[in-house]
Amino acid sequence: MGTITVVLPDDLIERLRAHLRQSGARKGDLSRFVASAIERALREAQKAERTFVAVKNGREVARAGSLAELAERLRAVGIDPGSVRVRMVPPPPKLARAGARAFERR
Repeated sequence: MGTITVVLPDDLIERLRAHLRQSGARKGDLSRFVASAIERALREAQKAERTFVAVKNGREVARAGSLAELAERLRAVGIDPGSVRVRMVPPPPKLARAGARAFERR
């Protein structure tokens, strides 16, 4: 664990402490809340860095920051979005799966 000292406006600190009091916060909840907020912000920043690339016949034909924007760009140049292969750069993280699975028996 590390320690970071930050300076926040007084009104923000009050609103944060009021929120934690209302939710019945215990010791350590402030640190967990801040860590969670930082994690969420970093995930959002990482999403913003992603680029979607459309490839047709081995050649890049369009690039955009979202799938909706990519589809619009493809339609604008007369390419059917269903006829291309889409890659995400950087690629999405691998999923870790754990836990029980339920299967239907026949």
